Amino acid sequence: MRIIAGALKGRTWTLPKGLDLRPTTDRAKESLFNVLQAQVDWPLATCLDAFSGTGSIGFEMLSRGAKEVHFLDKNPKSIQHIQKQLAAWKMENAQAVQGDVFEFAHRQKKPYDLVFLDPPYTLSEALELPERFIQNGLLKPEGVLVLEHGPDWAAQTPSIAGWQSTKKYGHVHFSYFRVEN
Repeated sequence: MRIIAGALKGRTWTLPKGLDLRPTTDRAKESLFNVLQAQVDWPLATCLDAFSGTGSIGFEMLSRGAKEVHFLDKNPKSIQHIQKQLAAWKMENAQAVQGDVFEFAHRQKKPYDLVFLDPPYTLSEALELPERFIQNGLLKPEGVLVLEHGPDWAAQTPSIAGWQSTKKYGHVHFSYFRVEN
């Protein structure tokens, strides 16, 4: 794994064995952050990388100067790995927490400027998350929520409240959501 841009550009890390993950490709990640560059004021941005897995997206947020990043995953090995990497890189403006994203969406009270959700592509309930995050006030009015998904969900995302657009990069799709006015 490697950071593609920003202050940490070029830094690499290895993943612990035994993690069944689907890291976002560098090509898709670069395209995602090209879109976000015009939408996120990084030095002021509080961000959430949910279903964080490798931590790749959250590390990229930090590299680009995010004010604060929270990593959330229910796999303890993923969270331990992210915590270890944060400590090694002395990233004090980040926190990695083990937990269920659906429970988090109900109990969290702090809104974010950027929410990135990368659930397993087979988790059909994940399509409920953008609306749930927005309805529960977890996305600031000017914020953006991104749902990474496979091609099977592409036709369904435009019907979700707050949907703005979907961009496709190979088999990876990013659907962008905002709070509706």
